[in-house]
Amino acid sequence: MLEKARYEAFVSLRLTGRVAVYFLCSFAVGFAIVLAGQILLGFGSALGFASLVVGAVVALLVYRKLYATLLYQGLQKYLAEHESNA
Repeated sequence: MLEKARYEAFVSLRLTGRVAVYFLCSFAVGFAIVLAGQILLGFGSALGFASLVVGAVVALLVYRKLYATLLYQGLQKYLAEHESNA
């Protein structure tokens, strides 16, 4: 069912461009966290490295959340079509 929801989201609803925007936004959020951590904490410190890890984790979580909303839209469309057919 997840594959059908993905198909609905990216083929029927044409949300592929939105995925690219979400990826770039999550990348920008992660980069901003890393850059702020490096500037505030220093480039060579262990805390600077920790900001790199936190930035990467936050970027992945943001992307995952945004991608899940697109899949949810596809799932809603798929279920709506199959309820009307039943």
